[in-house]
Amino acid sequence: MTDRAGTAGHSYSERIDAALRFASAAHHQDVRKGTRIPYAMHPFHVGLILDRYGWPEDVVIAGILHDVLEDPHYGAQYVQQRLRAVCSPLSAAPRDLDGFKGAVVAFVREAFGQTVLDLVEHVTEKKTDEFGQKRPWRIRKEEQLAGLAKATPAQAAVKAADCLHNLHAMSRDVGERGAAAMSRFKGGAVGAIWYNAHATEMVSQLLGDTGTCATELYAALDELEAALTSCGVVAGSAHRDPWSGSLAVSEVGKKPLDTGLWALGPRGGRIHGFGHWFSAAPPKKGASQWRDQASAKELARAWTRGGCPGMPAELRSLFESNALTRGLTIATAYAEHVTSLPVGPDREGRNHDLLALGMAGQRKVVVGIEAKAAEQLGPEVGAYRLAAEAKNCALVPDDNGVVVDARRSLIPERIDDCARRIFGAKVPNALETVRYQLVHAVAATILEAERRGADLAVFVVHQFVGGNVDASRIAANTLELQKFVRLLFPSVENEFEPGKLYGPVHIPGSAPDGYVVDLLVGEATSVVA
Repeated sequence: MTDRAGTAGHSYSERIDAALRFASAAHHQDVRKGTRIPYAMHPFHVGLILDRYGWPEDVVIAGILHDVLEDPHYGAQYVQQRLRAVCSPLSAAPRDLDGFKGAVVAFVREAFGQTVLDLVEHVTEKKTDEFGQKRPWRIRKEEQLAGLAKATPAQAAVKAADCLHNLHAMSRDVGERGAAAMSRFKGGAVGAIWYNAHATEMVSQLLGDTGTCATELYAALDELEAALTSCGVVAGSAHRDPWSGSLAVSEVGKKPLDTGLWALGPRGGRIHGFGHWFSAAPPKKGASQWRDQASAKELARAWTRGGCPGMPAELRSLFESNALTRGLTIATAYAEHVTSLPVGPDREGRNHDLLALGMAGQRKVVVGIEAKAAEQLGPEVGAYRLAAEAKNCALVPDDNGVVVDARRSLIPERIDDCARRIFGAKVPNALETVRYQLVHAVAATILEAERRGADLAVFVVHQFVGGNVDASRIAANTLELQKFVRLLFPSVENEFEPGKLYGPVHIPGSAPDGYVVDLLVGEATSVVA
């Protein structure tokens, strides 16, 4: 975590001991909602989590005391009597609710310092209004998220540890009691996932997602979601239409975790936000491709600008430029999705940076996205073919003139298959000057549309410009895409325009029933910091 002054495992401290005694007294006889577990176990665990991640003593103490201004019933006589007996400074405190609570605030400041009090007050919910009535759950949680968005690292750490223990406790309770475990929460299962997903994403942005409890939070969030889905409390991805996001008829009685866009990693796990993206869907070459102003990280950032996954405005504008995709809604996006191809090297499919499914009116739409941030589009088809053929010529044939060496490249056959998938029997000679990566990506997007029963395939090069990104490489990629677009759509005579979808061109499918896919191609541009 950032801004840490201590190391994990504080030695005995009178201040920590005093915090434990005060929290025990404040939460004495209270239990966790819907259980018989002493409530004091929760703040103690929060303090332990903060200590484990190396936060200084003030932050650990704030974790132990984080609920003392929120949950105890200070207006109750038995609570006041207990605290007066344990904490001598409170023996002469006023007996009315506001007066006694004010005395508790003063005690925390005097005993533990202003820094601790500030941290505790930051995470304290205002649960009642000026008339003493309970405020709506959603409003309270939205206020907490708004405060977290402006939090210091130490404030974010206390909230993170609080959420982490709550998530573990909910997962345990769901495992033991099933659906009944979530009925005691005002927001229910859906609300719990919504609030903790947003809180986790904010914590990740404030503290970073490596070596912090943000990583552990994402894992705990996945654990709770899996537990809720397995016991039927909510509907998971298996019950959800990937095109529209709606539930199957048999699941109508359940609640979807949300109705927005779902981003999924290669193993099927949900991506809850930017900080979760790398662990759920690492790029092909791992951490070397996960850096600022590199396409993998910038694409993830663009799709999570609102905290949780959502379509970037630049993509929405691009889709609005063509009548066929106007009003397109994306329900599901698969990060680092691999499309298996029928011809070519074994175990080497087409890796989409993102493959998205959605609906434009009544049409199912598959969108293949290739992200670029100064990375170039690779070799031309002709050069790539010649290099593979040269390699094959160096191999020795057997007595029948057949090369049996397993090292033989199948790239020439794959190029031909991709070309026929796009152009049919009449493959233009000019295709040899087009970048292979474009041909490969468009063919795989068409194949995904065929396999999934969609009749509209959209291929997008999403370029990220600005900052230290080499503008000349971005311009070169645009020119290469323009060359390919003009080959696909001969009617495009004017200068190619990024931000515009070209097409359609009708692609005869490989199925014997004459299935046809309409293809659109275009470029979107985003500015990076």
